[in-house]
Amino acid sequence: MGVSKHGIPHDGRDVCSTQCCHIFGAGNVTDHQENGPKRQRASGMLSILKAFGIPMSDTLLQENGVHDLRNILTLQTPCHELFGALNMCFEPTEVKHQPYKIHHFLSSFISKYTHKIVTFKINDAIVEGSSFHIEIMKRNPDQFLPDPKLLALHATCARVAHMSGAAEVLDDWDRDFDEKKVLAADGSDMDMFTYALMGLVQVEAALLDDAAQTNLKKWPYDGKEFVGQDRMLYELVSHPSFDQHQLRITQPNLCDPEVNQYSGYLDISQTKHLFFWFFESRNDPRNAPIILWLNGGPGCSSSMGLFVELGPCKIAEHRNGTVYNPYSWTTHANVIFLDQPVEVGFSYDEDGLTIDTSSAGAKDVYAFLQLFFHRFTQYASLPFHIAAQSYGGVYAPNIANVVYQQNRELERSSMPSTKKHINLASVILANAESDPKTQQGSVAEYVCEGPYAIYDDPQGPECTDLRMKVKKCQRLIDGCYTFPKSKHACIQASLYCMSQITEPLFSETGYNPYDVRKPCDPSKGGMCYEEMEWVASWLNVPEHQAALGVNRTFQSCNMEVNKAFFAQGDDMHNSALLLKELIDDGVRLLVYAGDTDLVCNFIGNERWVEQLDTRFREEFINATLRPWNDRSSGRQAGLVRSAGRGAGNVTFVRVYEAGHLTPYDQPSAALDLILRWIGNVPLGV
Repeated sequence: MGVSKHGIPHDGRDVCSTQCCHIFGAGNVTDHQENGPKRQRASGMLSILKAFGIPMSDTLLQENGVHDLRNILTLQTPCHELFGALNMCFEPTEVKHQPYKIHHFLSSFISKYTHKIVTFKINDAIVEGSSFHIEIMKRNPDQFLPDPKLLALHATCARVAHMSGAAEVLDDWDRDFDEKKVLAADGSDMDMFTYALMGLVQVEAALLDDAAQTNLKKWPYDGKEFVGQDRMLYELVSHPSFDQHQLRITQPNLCDPEVNQYSGYLDISQTKHLFFWFFESRNDPRNAPIILWLNGGPGCSSSMGLFVELGPCKIAEHRNGTVYNPYSWTTHANVIFLDQPVEVGFSYDEDGLTIDTSSAGAKDVYAFLQLFFHRFTQYASLPFHIAAQSYGGVYAPNIANVVYQQNRELERSSMPSTKKHINLASVILANAESDPKTQQGSVAEYVCEGPYAIYDDPQGPECTDLRMKVKKCQRLIDGCYTFPKSKHACIQASLYCMSQITEPLFSETGYNPYDVRKPCDPSKGGMCYEEMEWVASWLNVPEHQAALGVNRTFQSCNMEVNKAFFAQGDDMHNSALLLKELIDDGVRLLVYAGDTDLVCNFIGNERWVEQLDTRFREEFINATLRPWNDRSSGRQAGLVRSAGRGAGNVTFVRVYEAGHLTPYDQPSAALDLILRWIGNVPLGV
């Protein structure tokens, strides 16, 4: 848009010919058509941004496009041309009132001009070498100023473009994408940084066109080792004590881009791969403890905990992006979300097989932890907490036991080892199943006499019949406890208790078994929560998968894994017994339960903790339930019972008005609970 001085009011100074200038023009933010002419671009901004992994979707342009007023300024015609060619840019200074310093890269730059209209105004230009100062002034309070973020991106691109021909190289790479059609897993252009690294080590781009070529050779770069696999680039981590394992790592920028995060796979063998996603703490990550979070099922992804309960973001309503979670446990902890066993979430076995016992899965998790701490040595000595929900009450004791026993072996050995001592601080069980005999014994009491009873008459036929079935269920579980290696005894108990107690309560009452205050609408998806489907939808977006370094279809819960574990009677073992030795040696135990959860009700959880035969048992039996107040809200959030110092060595917490997913129902209280626990700060009033 050319503007001349004719008819324009002014204050006596000359009015020059100007043009409307886009900070990011249409050619910078939209790719050319596949079959259309190539863009002629030297030092193109899009090429530079793509090279450094900055998507244009992160700018304000996704709202109103290039014609957003914050993307527009008015420049004299010669300056417009220089600005558009990245030969001139605006860089911020430390002076007040949004000042910017004009920087130019050509000796022929015209340094004397006047801006009369819109947003830019010269205020006594001060010549300083090749630059002078300019201030962006608001003439009209309703006007938009050029967006500082866009100006900063433009200036960065201009700087890069004039660094030893960098822009020409970047443009060559970009044109190569067009001509060679180097593809990522989602069918779009591969990340330019990936392609550039491959070019540096002479990996032929043509290899990436071959769909059968999933493993490329390894190469060193910047003191690390990289591998191209499944058309993606990973940092590769090996461990001398685990020669059959390797860790593949990438760095996504999703969910909470303000923190460092890593995702990828533990390759257990050529065919078995465990997926993880790690977020550093928002505060002091080098000193914050580490929490390993596991969802249960068996067969459910820990991404459920990430996106629905305690992670740094949640899926926005109706799957429309993500929203910041101010109650995330990453506020003061480093958190690993691990999908295990294989065939859960993004974890997979190339033959479609899975393991079927928690003890076998624990060994894989231990291998993951060793490789993780081998790569991230800065976290290796920090307090480590294993937190698990639901069937995680079986997983976590098994994993903790393997970690503990391996630590003891390292301590006893006189030989040097490349394995690391893992600083196991506590086990946290959330609405968990750990002692099935004791917990099944509490079902009739909860549904007939509890604070959220679903039957009106405690002595009525439903409750009488249920009590009889509970007693038989317990007798069968006794057989599994007595003969834990007898698959027949354990499966028999599992089949009876599931078919006669659990399934009827789930299907015949109409209540949400994970929160009996609510009805269950099957149309809302898994576990009566529609958010579960939102998570799966978001994680199956190709761009999100590419960022995470995955190319698998995600499902929230895999019922084939579920069936495999139940077919071994894994659910009928008393996993709580594995914790005794650890607790006696100083590993702390927190068990919390929302009081509206029927599946793993709070009565049964408190009871099995009371029966756990540790050196703290007598103190725990004599302890009374005390009020626990959420420090953030000031209200009473539940009741706590503990033995030991600080927050306790053995602690049980009943969380008021929370179901199976306590951080989902009571996010503030759950965060208060966890922060006090990892800080060993007393909970009771």
